[in-house]
Amino acid sequence: MLIAAISQRKSSPASWPPPDWKYCGGAWAGWDFEHLDGTRIQLKQAAALQTWEPPKKSRPPCFNIKPQRGYWENGTKWIPATPPTRYADIYIFAWHGVTDKKTCDQADPAQWRFYVVPTTELPDTNTLPLATLQRRVAHDVDNLAAAVEDARCGVKRRPETAPG
Repeated sequence: MLIAAISQRKSSPASWPPPDWKYCGGAWAGWDFEHLDGTRIQLKQAAALQTWEPPKKSRPPCFNIKPQRGYWENGTKWIPATPPTRYADIYIFAWHGVTDKKTCDQADPAQWRFYVVPTTELPDTNTLPLATLQRRVAHDVDNLAAAVEDARCGVKRRPETAPG
């Protein structure tokens, strides 16, 4: 939903995804976007307000960054990874912190904050707390493309992600 909302946003001066990125995250792919140069992005999203009842004992928000045991190529062929790995070069963590039911609109990209993190800067853990991300610069949707481009230019791709 978030990807569609961002890509259909007409008022943004910087469209997402830019033309040199393609969406490839369907069918349990190992990453969500791929640049023409082979750089890969994984998008993770979370929201403070959910449609279901909150648990009696709530936990602080966190994102799953666990290395994966493989991915589905074109939704049909399992590509295993030994050892498990993170396939993306860059992660985008999207956080929707609006809790007021009257103003909350998760389909509005302007209500989201984005944290762009090169995979090499992720901790060696399975989860990443929102509080850790909030120590970084948060970007709004209008600055997302520029933040991603800055990260892409600084990323040294692994040999298996280089274009062939």
